[in-house]
Amino acid sequence: MLIGDYASADNGSRSLSRGIPPMRTVGITWARAKYNENRFEEAIQAFQKCLKLRPRYALAADGLGLSYEGLNRIADAISWLENAISWQEDGERKSPEPYTDLGDLLSQQARFDEALPFCKKPSQPIRGTFARMKNSERFS
Repeated sequence: MLIGDYASADNGSRSLSRGIPPMRTVGITWARAKYNENRFEEAIQAFQKCLKLRPRYALAADGLGLSYEGLNRIADAISWLENAISWQEDGERKSPEPYTDLGDLLSQQARFDEALPFCKKPSQPIRGTFARMKNSERFS
């Protein structure tokens, strides 16, 4: 899928709307596509379906928080971003997005003292496919 190819993400994940369990990544991709199109209500529904398939999925909770922010439902946004952070606290690998997003949201609300700990919070970025490929023998 190409970056910004939201139509393909939407078409490629129609099984989610029919209740057929798709691959987890397809569901999150579809939800993010809705968010990127500023279709926040649809994004919220899609992220909620992701959470039904994969409870306590931090990136889905992060997406919910951003979607609620897009609707200017700030209290809901903060609550979901806090969920995203707490759900990964005990995990070995932490996604930095919820920390960054909550710090940014609180800063936009001029709640700088509350935002500062999230802006400073050290987190371990998830090493993706590129990092694994870069370290493989093929690229040595």
